[in-house]
Amino acid sequence: MKAPTALVAAIVLAAASLAADGYYRLERLANDAWRILDPQGETFVPLGVEHCRLWGEGDFENRMLVKFATKEAWAADALAKVKDWNFTLLGGCCEPMLFHRGVPHTIYPWVGEPYSFDGGDKAILKGLHRPGTAFPNVFNPGWPEYCREWTKRHFAPQRHDRDLFGWFFDNELAWWGDRVADAPKQGTYRLVDVVAALPPEHSARRAYEAFMAEHRGEWPAAKCRAEFLRLIAEKYFGGIVSALRAADPNHLILGCRFSGVWMEPEILEVAGKWLDVISFNHYSWVNTMNGEVRISYRDGESSQLVEQRYLEMYALAKKPFFVTEWSFPAMDAGLPCTVGEGMRTRTQQERTKASEAFARKVMSLPFVIGYDYFMWHDSTAGGENCNYGLVNNDGVPYAELTAMFRHVNAEFVRERTVRK
Repeated sequence: MKAPTALVAAIVLAAASLAADGYYRLERLANDAWRILDPQGETFVPLGVEHCRLWGEGDFENRMLVKFATKEAWAADALAKVKDWNFTLLGGCCEPMLFHRGVPHTIYPWVGEPYSFDGGDKAILKGLHRPGTAFPNVFNPGWPEYCREWTKRHFAPQRHDRDLFGWFFDNELAWWGDRVADAPKQGTYRLVDVVAALPPEHSARRAYEAFMAEHRGEWPAAKCRAEFLRLIAEKYFGGIVSALRAADPNHLILGCRFSGVWMEPEILEVAGKWLDVISFNHYSWVNTMNGEVRISYRDGESSQLVEQRYLEMYALAKKPFFVTEWSFPAMDAGLPCTVGEGMRTRTQQERTKASEAFARKVMSLPFVIGYDYFMWHDSTAGGENCNYGLVNNDGVPYAELTAMFRHVNAEFVRERTVRK
């Protein structure tokens, strides 16, 4: 007899918790507060920076090698700045040569997206090697074995790394069900529509038809669609987390870096059952005059307050949040800022105000454990031509922004360290 999924998830997470002594681990406090304990059992506040690296976009690497002569000299300078600005974590996509040098790190070997790259029956949406385009076919008979083999290969070798804060295993999958840049808000269940429109021989389409045939007479159409989405989430999170825990029982599972905050309730409920932490990338809107923060930079002050939406999400997931990507590009940095997410600000001063307001708002919520700022250096040709950086493309820090982070990061660590 097969154990109920909820029981399986509880057993997996409990076993991982017991095994995680000496590694970063999660502790629930009173009044919906959470904290992270480091390998020595002390409070750790993950305040990270993403893409602290040479490679990936434009000519940043060439410029830094001219400036510093060697990669090692650049790395020493970058680490000194990370520490000086009181960032405590090397977040997603950071340079491996920075690891094991006094700042813990995260890694995310994507799991679901690569499975979709071949298309056909391996994909509900075939990944196009850019965010928001992929969704793996979790109904494919080979999905569970793929998860086991992939996690053995990519996760197991780091299972004893005490400097590893935790794992992400995907980034911005198309949970909303299409490839448009402006993903629709919650409640649309479009991923179910995508499955329903697949060829009749596709295994996800066959699973959908069987599910609907079983439940159509039992539930209204809307509930059928919602519960089928729940099934997709169960197969996705359950398949990956079960395999990941077998490969590495020690480290925190930080989730799939949802795109935005518009996940349907069923997705959040299932994610909360399987994950240690709910991670999502969120580009918000800030009123720089009064510090008010709202969820959508596209809809501005007409959108919902951040604290309201986060509370709604937490009520469903019941797990702490980690805001894994956020930024407020300014138009005075000499970059066009025509590509990429984020509310555009006019000046570095305004950018700094918006960034501080967002950081303070999310860290005022007891169930938010921390954040990753996007990103180390500005995005240029080959990327998003946008002023995201803590430093510009000559490696020069933005003085107002980095001074602000030096202050607020230290403040958040002090506050969280004394919280019980």
